[in-house]
Amino acid sequence: MLDFFREKRPSENFLLVADTHNQLQNNDDLEKFINIIGIPGSAHQKYQHILLLGDISVNDIECIRKLLPKLFEKGEVYGIYGNHDSKKTFDWFGIHDLHGRMAHVSGIKIAGWEGSSKYKNERFPSMLQSESIQYAKSISICGESPDLLISHDKPRTDWVKKEHALEILEHHVGLAGIYEYMKIADIPVNIHGHYHTNYAKQLPNGSEEICIFPFACLRIWKDRAFRIYDMNGKEIQ
Repeated sequence: MLDFFREKRPSENFLLVADTHNQLQNNDDLEKFINIIGIPGSAHQKYQHILLLGDISVNDIECIRKLLPKLFEKGEVYGIYGNHDSKKTFDWFGIHDLHGRMAHVSGIKIAGWEGSSKYKNERFPSMLQSESIQYAKSISICGESPDLLISHDKPRTDWVKKEHALEILEHHVGLAGIYEYMKIADIPVNIHGHYHTNYAKQLPNGSEEICIFPFACLRIWKDRAFRIYDMNGKEIQ
C-alpha cells in the first residue's frame, strides 16, 4: 500500500541513456520509451533531467535533444564519456561533464566517473586498475557524500594489486577505483552502462550497483527513496 501511494507522489524524474552507439536515428525506440513510462504528462513534463552514461554519439545526442529540447535549453543534461566517445562532444551541446565532479541537481548530489578499464594501448577514456585506485583517492568532493555515482563502467570488487606484476589489459571487468571511490565517499548507489543489459545487485560494502541499457527512467522522491524502470517499463531490481 505504501508503494502505491509513493508512485502517486511527485518525484524528480531522470531519463537515463547508455550505449546507443549511433543507433537512435535508425529507430523510434527512445520516443516510445518516453511515452510508455507511467508518469503523467507530456514528454517535457515527465522528465526534469537527463543523465548520459557514455557511448552515445553526436547523432544520438541530437536525437535526444529533438525529443526533449527544453531540458537542453535549461541546462538539465549531465553525463560522462564512454570508452567509444570523443571528448569535447558535451561542450557542443552544453552538457555538464561530471567526471571527477559532483553536481547538486534539485537537491540530489550526483558524481561521475568516465570511461572503462583499459583494454588496448590507445588513447580513449580508460584507466588501468592501479590508475583508477589512485584517481579515486585524489578526487575532492569538499567533504560531501554523493547520493548517486553515475559511471560508464562498473565497480570492480575482486581486484588485488600484485607486487611487481605488470597489469594486463582487460575489457569488461570493471574498475577497482570506482568501488574504492564509493567506499571512500560513502556513495550508496552506482548506475552505469557499458554491459548492454539491465541488472541490480548489492556490493560487498552494502551499496547498490545498477546497470541499464539503453534507456531507463529513474524516479527519486524527497526521502531519497528511488525506483528505476527499464525500456519496457519494468522495474530493475
